[in-house]
Amino acid sequence: NNNNNDDKSIDNKSSNNNDRSIITTSVKKTIQQILVVDDADTNRKVLCRMLKNIGYNCDQATNGEECLTIMKAKSPKECIYDIILMDYEMPVLNGPDTAKKLRELGYTLPIVGVTGNVLPQDVEIFINHGANAVLNKPLSMKKLTDMINNFNSEL
Repeated sequence: NNNNNDDKSIDNKSSNNNDRSIITTSVKKTIQQILVVDDADTNRKVLCRMLKNIGYNCDQATNGEECLTIMKAKSPKECIYDIILMDYEMPVLNGPDTAKKLRELGYTLPIVGVTGNVLPQDVEIFINHGANAVLNKPLSMKKLTDMINNFNSEL
């Protein structure tokens, strides 16, 4: 049966990057590429290190404006990021305003607020501006990985 042979070829790892990209487009997408946006160097670097240790690729931005510059380099359909983890309070452009601008530009990827501002009204502001969820600092890796897994199941 040809279908069985085709299925087996998808499971085989190929050393040819072109073949691999063709194969991955036929497989269900999972979150791999994460953009971390936080003005605190230590928070950003530690979070990226933790994410890389569990297998994610991670890029960094220091504020909302830098995040928008990175994101606008590609159209929403060409976006290389699968999820954005974003601080609330940042200079230049804060998290909620950045989330709102990303949504206005047509970006639909999950945006997760990661913040010390866990008062109900702060969480509500972030959600109303386009965040899908808000996690509190200090960040629990279990809560973060559970959330990523939830987003993976929705893709």
